[in-house]
Amino acid sequence: MNIVAVKQYEPSTANSPAENLYYATHPLHRIVGNLLACSDLSSFLTQDQAFFGTFMERLRATIRQAFQDGDPDALFQSHKTLYLLYEQNLARPGDHGGDNQFHPFLIRVRNEIEAAWEACELSRYRLRSAEVPADDGDFLAFFENRRRSHRMNDHPLFEFLENRATASQFAAFLSHDAALIVRFADFIALTLIGVDDEIIREVAGNFWDEMGGGNINNRHTRQFRRLLEYVGIALPAGELRPSHFIDNLDGRGLVGYNLYFHLSLHRRNYFKSVGSMTVAESMDPVHYVRIVRGLKRLGFTDEKAIAYYVQHAEVDVDHGEGWAKNVMLPLLGRYPAARHDMVLGGDMRLDATADYYDFLLAKLTRDVPAVRPSGLLAAMA
Repeated sequence: MNIVAVKQYEPSTANSPAENLYYATHPLHRIVGNLLACSDLSSFLTQDQAFFGTFMERLRATIRQAFQDGDPDALFQSHKTLYLLYEQNLARPGDHGGDNQFHPFLIRVRNEIEAAWEACELSRYRLRSAEVPADDGDFLAFFENRRRSHRMNDHPLFEFLENRATASQFAAFLSHDAALIVRFADFIALTLIGVDDEIIREVAGNFWDEMGGGNINNRHTRQFRRLLEYVGIALPAGELRPSHFIDNLDGRGLVGYNLYFHLSLHRRNYFKSVGSMTVAESMDPVHYVRIVRGLKRLGFTDEKAIAYYVQHAEVDVDHGEGWAKNVMLPLLGRYPAARHDMVLGGDMRLDATADYYDFLLAKLTRDVPAVRPSGLLAAMA
């Protein structure tokens, strides 16, 4: 994980005002990033008596600014911190990125941020359980209507990509979406943990598609890598990781990314996660069709190189229907009270994604974020 090393946090030999000032004023995610890498975090917290109180004051001030005052920088700091804490759960073996995964201090930090974020998010919704239909057919129609009537369904970002984006702007869009695409199979895998027998086939089938049906070259992350290389984005050697792209995202982009973690890691949020995944699989095909048209408009016509979006425009239609009929409905047969949470999870996914696309469209049309061009993109620039 690429964490900017602003300072190595080791126990201070003196509880000096300078040390306290540093803890209090440096960005939250930078402090937490170094704490995650601390070789003996418990000893540090025991020996540096000044740290805990000063840090918690900084944490709570940032949380208040982010989720009560609506400060964009505080939102970014809070969600970049959550990103670092969440990613411990999927750290590569041998990387030591998860050495402090269950340290009680870091769990407390995560819990405090999540509690404030969740309270802020839930305050946006006024959905009453009585509004959600009890009949299966009516429920699916209600769920689908909320998706189709949401502004996400026809977000102007995709008209821009289809008809007006330059090659550099298109490459920037792909670079911004990359962190989530690289991690998406893991989010599906998290929904398989403790899954009910009635739904395992659908979820496992979705995961198998992400794995290329057993063909490593057709694994979706490899397809996406070929696309990035095709449009001229220079990439690091080896397997792509979210950390290669996460710095492209502002607070709103991180909200959408972190929402997958928040819903899938907490068992109490499982039904919200199902609603969120159903929406995610259902809302993408119409957008992917426009992305393919935009790529071809710019001369990126190699069907194998753009296969990631060509195939998703087709198979995600089936996945969306499969999650609705073969995951939500069987779960509701066993847990009828889960209807409200499924709808709420879908609404949260729609809003988070729309907010992110608002940010991305504004950024793309304001300036072209830096990418390293090569190949066809360099020739077209």
